[in-house]
Amino acid sequence: MTSLNTLRARIEQLWGRYEVLRDWRNASDALTLSLNEAAQKPWAIYDGSKPQSGGKLFASLSYDDAETAARIFSQKPHAKVYAREDTPYGELLVGFFKKLFPEAEQGRATAQGMGAIHAVLAEGLATGDHVVASTYQFGTTRKVLEDMLPRYKIDVTFVDGRKPEAWDAAVRPNTKMFFFEPIGNPGAEIVDIRKVVSVARQPARDILVVADSCMSPLDPVLKLGADVAALSTTKILGGGIDTGGMLLVTKDGLDRLSRFNIARGMDPEPMLLRRTAWDGLVQSHRSSAAMLARAPSWLSGFRRQAGNAAAVATAAEERFQDRGLTVLSPVLESHPQHDLAREQFGGSVITSFVLPSMASAFTFINQLAKNGMGIVNNFGGPATTVTHPASTTHSSLTPEKLTEQGIGPGLVRVSFGFERREFLLDVFTRAFDEALPAAKPPTHRSRAEIPSHHMV
Repeated sequence: MTSLNTLRARIEQLWGRYEVLRDWRNASDALTLSLNEAAQKPWAIYDGSKPQSGGKLFASLSYDDAETAARIFSQKPHAKVYAREDTPYGELLVGFFKKLFPEAEQGRATAQGMGAIHAVLAEGLATGDHVVASTYQFGTTRKVLEDMLPRYKIDVTFVDGRKPEAWDAAVRPNTKMFFFEPIGNPGAEIVDIRKVVSVARQPARDILVVADSCMSPLDPVLKLGADVAALSTTKILGGGIDTGGMLLVTKDGLDRLSRFNIARGMDPEPMLLRRTAWDGLVQSHRSSAAMLARAPSWLSGFRRQAGNAAAVATAAEERFQDRGLTVLSPVLESHPQHDLAREQFGGSVITSFVLPSMASAFTFINQLAKNGMGIVNNFGGPATTVTHPASTTHSSLTPEKLTEQGIGPGLVRVSFGFERREFLLDVFTRAFDEALPAAKPPTHRSRAEIPSHHMV
């Protein structure tokens, strides 16, 4: 039976992919048409050079003559002559992201989302600096902030990212960066980006505002005032590609970083172009090419995923709330920051469900797995997947920090995919029924059946 359920789920995923592509081809909105046009840009490389290995993929270049090599290497900003610095496919992929985030002045495709995070930390911070970060972070990201940065004598203060006054109170004279996830993972805590930016821009403050791990291609984090968007393209934006990241920086962000560098006596060359900062962090040719092939359909895919997430969240809250289920989704009116989420974001593919115990959470997860939902530690792909954060993605945090982030043993994070909505509603309803059985009505017995010592 399990194999048949897995096959059915696979068919649903493939059917969903087909419908996403159909919706993309029929789309007439300006942004989708702009993405389609960008896909037609030709592949190009410097005149007088070619990939050393032939074809379009290269580790380094070969040149027609010594003069050409000298001319290319002398270009400012510096020429991209090694694949470890950038590739033509990476440049085209950046072009797609700049269509989605038109406020971005520059961008670079990275090998992983963590690569984008490491790059902005390396460029934006130095020994003696201070960072204010939202408590509500992905487990690995938080470990980087609180374990790695202190090694370089960089202090980090974690605050409740939902409260602008907490950001303000944490600022020190040496604060150089605000760092947050716009929608917390996995609890869907919302950062009011405009208010946090206003705190960073108060007189005598020059603080770089970094938004990490946006949940959709429609999150206008740069438009709302953030300087940098550090993205993992293994999420929604990759369409199922398992490697990749992206870093996007506004003009104000570049100016701010240049001022930091000049004050420290460093090379003021704009961020994302300095060779020493990027060697080895870039995304591979093949990952960039694979993402480029899927990029035009990103929006139609996200809209389908977000719609599925909203439908299941709404149905689950209506039917199972009285059995002890709590649904954490910014699309629900019961979410305390629903209005802010609706103002800032275009939806989310993630919904978290809080069940009464770890046992009921595991029953729920295993029931989903029997019906073809993968148990994974990533999110945002075209297939619906499920995660138990306390025992996997956030297991490196102490019990106190898990409690601080609202991650209990009964919390389950679900990332919704392309499957038909009817299929998902059926599978999730049966999984909740298994994990949250309805209370049995009391059994009524006749007086003759009741032992006499129980009678009054």
